[in-house]
Amino acid sequence: LNLDFSAYYNDTDMTYDGEIGGSYRGRETENLGYGFNLTNTARFSLGGASGTMVTGISYGADDYRVNALRGGNPPGELRRSSAFSEATLQSGIYTLNAGLRYDHWRMSGYQPPIAPGVGDCPPGGPTCGDATVNRSGGRVLPRLQLAAEPIQGLQFSAGYSHTFRPPTVQEMLFSLIPIGAGVGTGAANNLNLEPETARSWELGANLARDNVFSHGDALRLRVGYFSSRIDNFIVNDFVNVPGRGVVENMSLHV
Repeated sequence: LNLDFSAYYNDTDMTYDGEIGGSYRGRETENLGYGFNLTNTARFSLGGASGTMVTGISYGADDYRVNALRGGNPPGELRRSSAFSEATLQSGIYTLNAGLRYDHWRMSGYQPPIAPGVGDCPPGGPTCGDATVNRSGGRVLPRLQLAAEPIQGLQFSAGYSHTFRPPTVQEMLFSLIPIGAGVGTGAANNLNLEPETARSWELGANLARDNVFSHGDALRLRVGYFSSRIDNFIVNDFVNVPGRGVVENMSLHV
């Protein structure tokens, strides 16, 4: 039993006072970030091999708040929680590292009003939006890495992993207006954004030698190759929104 606990809290306030001209004048923003991480490290032996097992949980939140002069920055919250376990087993020249992680995310934010006939709001009906919206999801993320050191100081490794990134409040609820008064429109919102997911391969070699040319010198060489395939990659682009025309900086998948 070897527990480690850490926590953080960060409060960032930004105010543009009256001496600043233009549409930034009077704008106020606040961003709260907080979370914690709890892990336990256990050491064990398995036959002739030695091992380490790290298990834990983590939680993080990002809460963005703005006043009426928010411009294109919508208020909202993004929360992520994780449970993970990672084992390292070493035997002879080989080291095996295997991990499994579950990440869950939840987004909550305000969707501005959408006029009938604009975007996804049906024509001839009431105004859409003007409500708090939520999205959430989760994913299991495996990771595996094998390393071998056939000669002391020379190590080869190969690995495979899954990672993902949930969309931000800004990407889902971009409100289409410049810095200034008003809450904008939900016509450019994209609540159907899915998290970016990546499958990555990694190959590498490390060389460490001391006293190569003279006593006390050191030689370190690292060579690596990485290949990642990212699905649901999120970008900003120009999109033709029904009833509104071409809209810029709308987040979508490629």
